[in-house]
Amino acid sequence: METHHNNYFTLQKKGEEIENFSDIEHQHEEMVKEISERFNNNLENLHIESMVQDIYLKQQNEYFDRIKQLFETYIKAEEKMTRLRIENTNLKVKLDDYPKFQDNYLKLHDENNVLKGNLTEISKKYKKSEENVENLNLFVFILLLGFFFLVIFEYESDLSYIDMMM
Repeated sequence: METHHNNYFTLQKKGEEIENFSDIEHQHEEMVKEISERFNNNLENLHIESMVQDIYLKQQNEYFDRIKQLFETYIKAEEKMTRLRIENTNLKVKLDDYPKFQDNYLKLHDENNVLKGNLTEISKKYKKSEENVENLNLFVFILLLGFFFLVIFEYESDLSYIDMMM
């Protein structure tokens, strides 16, 4: 009986082993299936991750391009600000000189008015001197005419004196 029991036990053990083997085989298949699913999921995740990285790199390149454009714009703006500061400084210098120019302008304007007044006086004196010259010419003419008549009368009187003497 012992042998029979041993044989039954062995058979039973072998049956369990067979059952265990089929369980192991089933577990193995499930593990392979699970590993395969994980692998596929990992491949999908890697593909998604690759796409995400591509998008990220594309956005990063766009971002860096935009930063580059902004930096170039900043440099241009800084150059323009430098030019405007120089122009502003030049204008401030000119503005600081404006009171001097204004004083000079007012002095020149006053001198111009004085010269206009002098010109008016000179013009009046010239007209008066023209009148005086006309009067002088008239006076000289009258004198010459008088002298002429005097000479003629004197000559006539000399002639009459000579006639008388004769």
